[in-house]
Amino acid sequence: MTEKMTVTKGAGCYYWLLSHKHNSSAFRAFKVDGSGIHPPVTSNGAWQGSIAAGQLKITADGTKFAHPYIGGVEIGLFDNATGMVSNAVILDTASGPQYTGCCFSPDGTKLYTSAYNSHLAQYDLAAYPNIAAVLASRTMIAPPYQFSNLRNGPDGKIYIAYLQNHPYIGAIEFPNLAGVACGVNNTALPQSSWSTFQSIPGFPYGHGLGNDFVFGITADTTYGIVKDTLLCFEQSVSVTASPGFSQYLWSDGQTTPTRDLTADGIYKVYGYGDCEVRVDSFEVKFVNFDIALGTDTAICPDGNLLLDASLAGATYKWQDNSTAATFNVQQAGIYNVEVTLDGCTAGDTILVTTLEPFMKIPQQDTLICNDDVLVIHAEASPVSSYQWNNASSEDRITINEAGTYIVTATNACGTFVDSMILSVENCDCRTFIPNAFSPNQDGNNDVFVVNTGCEVDNFSLSIFNRFGQRLFQSQDAAKGWDGTHNGRPVDVGTYFYYIKFKGPRGDDFVKKGDVVLIR
Repeated sequence: MTEKMTVTKGAGCYYWLLSHKHNSSAFRAFKVDGSGIHPPVTSNGAWQGSIAAGQLKITADGTKFAHPYIGGVEIGLFDNATGMVSNAVILDTASGPQYTGCCFSPDGTKLYTSAYNSHLAQYDLAAYPNIAAVLASRTMIAPPYQFSNLRNGPDGKIYIAYLQNHPYIGAIEFPNLAGVACGVNNTALPQSSWSTFQSIPGFPYGHGLGNDFVFGITADTTYGIVKDTLLCFEQSVSVTASPGFSQYLWSDGQTTPTRDLTADGIYKVYGYGDCEVRVDSFEVKFVNFDIALGTDTAICPDGNLLLDASLAGATYKWQDNSTAATFNVQQAGIYNVEVTLDGCTAGDTILVTTLEPFMKIPQQDTLICNDDVLVIHAEASPVSSYQWNNASSEDRITINEAGTYIVTATNACGTFVDSMILSVENCDCRTFIPNAFSPNQDGNNDVFVVNTGCEVDNFSLSIFNRFGQRLFQSQDAAKGWDGTHNGRPVDVGTYFYYIKFKGPRGDDFVKKGDVVLIR
């Protein structure tokens, strides 16, 4: 094989070691995975002569190969799923120069070849598989020199080894650019003496630059960018890791792809695939707070109310755009506040009205009889406590003694006083009106008579039948109805009376009712 060996990543979690047999067209690809090295997959290229010298390279995406040999360079396709070489062709045959080095640009659009004491060439692969067009694109990017092998560096440059007595490693600074714009630097990495190169592995005779490396023998780990999550007024959030992985592992030991998170914290989850480990981390923050200005309320005239929305670390915006934690209300209106804490905003609104305080005793000054009682009460707004001058603290009292009754009401708006005067007199006058009588001349209840109980004025008594016909009338309280009309007894039944007179205090007494006549 001599120099004809390279390695590339496969289509899965494995690698291919590709080699070319000397004096043969045979390529052999050895699959390398976790179980070891497998028997080779064999396929044929285009060149089968002597290929003792020259590198073998594969593009970074694992799809094309190239290898120079003494007298030419071969390119073709590589299948990183099967390990097979196909469509191999001779790209270029040079008379005289001996091809030794080759390298693809990092983006796979350019092929570089180098030869002892000869050229450093670039081929543009944009027209591939049009070989004639690729060959026509060949550009000599540096004057002839002692160029040897080429190798991709981890910084995106292609590094150049020299044949002998050149105490530098060169570089193609911008290998993705076309033509001389790629920038050849023959003194990119200075060394103190040629002997230094002789001691570096892979540099015997100045030919090499060390072996090619393909990183990722362990599973690749990629980091996803997930925004931190802020949850306003929520108790939990359900999160699901990316699908397509065979196993999951969270930083707290959970292994399910979906989680319900209920606490603040930084969460990390690993997803394990066949040849990939993906890890995402993110911070979850729950923000929950309540803002309550209280129920709708009222204030006294010239009063005030302090609304307090204080919350540590918060900012505030009231209805008038003020930003303090409190607001002093001095008049009726609708007041609202927005409170923002850690990016979350909540608010509340309160209606404030103005009270119209009052206190009164609805009962007017009055007169009662000496054996009567009177209940009087106080009404006040807002809610008050009461104190009467008779030592009662209830809102109502029962009285029967003459005098002035005073009540004091105390509430949020101040102290208020009202009074009423009660007069008492001896009232022996008790009017009695029978509800039945029996004019049968037996000496008992023979006459329907009204007992006024005292001296009255302007007495009038009228009796009516059910047809509204007046049967009897008297202006003498002592004279009653004997159950006759025009000298003849009336029928048994119900009759109606109308009584009117003035009492001893000059007040009118009027009474309507019915009386039953029985015999």
